Amino acid sequence: MADDSTTIPPRPPPLEPVADAAAAPEKQTLAIHDDRFWGGPQYVDGLPGRPYVEGKKQYFELLNASGLRIQHQQESTTGPKLDPPTHLSTLTLPEPDVPPMRQEEAHVYGAITAIFRHFDLIETVWCEDCFQRTRYHGCRMHVTERRVVLECRCGYAVYTPPVGTTDLVLGNLPNISRTSADDTGGTILTQAGPVARPTTLLHDMEALLLRRYFAALRGRHKEPRLFHRPCFDGNPVHEDQAVAVALSPERLLLICSCRTLYHQASRVIDAPLQVM
Repeated sequence: MADDSTTIPPRPPPLEPVADAAAAPEKQTLAIHDDRFWGGPQYVDGLPGRPYVEGKKQYFELLNASGLRIQHQQESTTGPKLDPPTHLSTLTLPEPDVPPMRQEEAHVYGAITAIFRHFDLIETVWCEDCFQRTRYHGCRMHVTERRVVLECRCGYAVYTPPVGTTDLVLGNLPNISRTSADDTGGTILTQAGPVARPTTLLHDMEALLLRRYFAALRGRHKEPRLFHRPCFDGNPVHEDQAVAVALSPERLLLICSCRTLYHQASRVIDAPLQVM
């Protein structure tokens, strides 16, 4: 039977230290700078494919090609420099057009602030177009009676009521009659099993404004994230603390770690479920 084992060449003799000729005579130390691989030619387990390496130059080229480096670098050079990887995209996307803000959209952004105040919600908005262009993608929403501004690095969307009119952007809602029946209980299915949560039933007007709010921002390629102030640590990148939003034709759900906001539609129109 033939022997299928790979024959490894014998290891070379140990390297002899030589003086560093570049240093001053009084500061000369013994150093080893040679292309021979440490410990002799061998298979390297830490590289893809477990290649057989015979010298340091070959080893550094394999490291650079794999995007790796020596964990405890002892050499005075990191090996030959290579061009940037060709798989990195160099495509530059054109700047998106920012459509002007319409009156109906501005009024939705104004009215939604009343819902956020009532349910103690914190609003953050993120721009998908900025994210695709690898730049900071946070947005600013500024709402007053006479001006609504949605700003990101794509540009500004601004609404200002015409001068001399009373068409102001109101940040409040008509009186909504609430009763003790609006505060109830519910069960959320989690990985740990069913969990009971306090549940508040949303009014039809509140649900309508929330749907229009999400639709308006999604139409601008913006991603809204809401946080419930009592269960939020102040860091908006902690998505596990964000309020989970589920929109479907028949129901609206806003779920955080301590409560659920729920609305059941009285009339259903066929449309897909949206989860944020």
